[in-house]
Amino acid sequence: MTTNDTPSADDQPSTHHTAVRKAFAHLGHEGRLLVLYDLQTGSKRFTEIKRSTGLSAATLSRTLASLQARTLITSRTAQTSHAATYYCLTEKGAALHEMFKTLEEQVTPAEWSE
Repeated sequence: MTTNDTPSADDQPSTHHTAVRKAFAHLGHEGRLLVLYDLQTGSKRFTEIKRSTGLSAATLSRTLASLQARTLITSRTAQTSHAATYYCLTEKGAALHEMFKTLEEQVTPAEWSE
């Protein structure tokens, strides 16, 4: 800051920082992170994701739509005896694997239990 508390050009966040801030705001939603983490092991059906994340059907539907809109996941419909939709990570979503791996390695459940 300058002496008159007006932000100088040096105080402005870079374009990269602004993009990262927006990504954190989007991904920081617990449901989104749970779904992204859950899909690290491969594609799953809606009911499988619902069961493993504990999200309500309505919340999961909104979360999946949001993640698809951000191209972090994709869906495909399998033509079996009854059409089943599977969700999986895109390349962009899979790029978060290292972040989740680091969290798994560094955090013990006891540290985060309430």
